[in-house]
Formats: sequence, structure tokens, C-alpha cells
Amino acid sequence: MTERQQQVLQALVVSRSCARGLAHRAEIILLAFDGLKNEEIAQQLGCDTESD
Repeated sequence: MTERQQQVLQALVVSRSCARGLAHRAEIILLAFDGLKNEEIAQQLGCDTESD
């Protein structure tokens, strides 16, 4: 991931005008890029690893 891509995703995470779902996905991507496993990301964000 490029530095610019990281900046864009981080901007989405902190944006108040961005849809919450989009911001949540951006945060997941950033955490995954940082090397966290799915279970760790789910625990940190308080979400489930299973899709419905």
C-alpha cells in the first residue's frame, strides 16, 4: 500500500461526513496492513469475524 493510499484511508476513518460503513472498512484495511490477524481486528473493533 502506498503512503498516499494510507493517507486516504486514514482520512476516511476520521471523517465525520463519510458513511460509517465505509470508514469501518477503511479501518479494517489499515489494521490488516499493519499485520493484525482477522481475529485481532475483530476484537479491537468489536465486530464479528463471521459474515452473515
